[in-house]
Amino acid sequence: MAALITILNICATISFVATASRMTWSFARDRGTPGWKYLSKVEPRSTLPLVSIGVTAIIAVLLSLISLGSSVAFNDVVSLSINGLYTSYLIGNSLLLYRRLTGDIKPSSLTQDTLTNTMDGDLRWGAFRIPEPFGTINNIFGCAYMIVVLIFSFFPTATNPTAATMNYSSLMVGAVILFAVPYYFLYARKIYKGPVVEVDIRG
Repeated sequence: MAALITILNICATISFVATASRMTWSFARDRGTPGWKYLSKVEPRSTLPLVSIGVTAIIAVLLSLISLGSSVAFNDVVSLSINGLYTSYLIGNSLLLYRRLTGDIKPSSLTQDTLTNTMDGDLRWGAFRIPEPFGTINNIFGCAYMIVVLIFSFFPTATNPTAATMNYSSLMVGAVILFAVPYYFLYARKIYKGPVVEVDIRG
């Protein structure tokens, strides 16, 4: 039984690292991360983003070592990951809700030849979408749910916490914001122009 759980954990870890490394590489390709020149490199023989894979694996190993020193600190890291996930969901969901309410998303068009859903193109629906008013209701419910989850994710695991049992994920989120906001306005906004669009040129 223990061997089965170990094998499942190894398989899940490989899947997580593969997913995280590809996301790191794709965002670096779009020039959206610090060190994007190195993280966006692809090894020509294997056609794999080895730098992104290596950086992601090293960070995962270092984070797992935290539990050896303090289980509270490790729980804070887990809480921080939940904060990050739900914050990203909330940003996307709230922007979609804003676009729904303002009517900025045009109907899908199968005959249009120009690029859509890019920085300089039209914003259009895909082939499938939740019809109104159910789409807006779904977005409102999603935003409300994620706001509640975000608030409680910063709470400590027990009442009357001490300095040793306090949830410090809010402090880490603040530190990330203090780094990310100046980084974007001072440097990143000059080079990040949105996702890179790959097109086929057929002669």
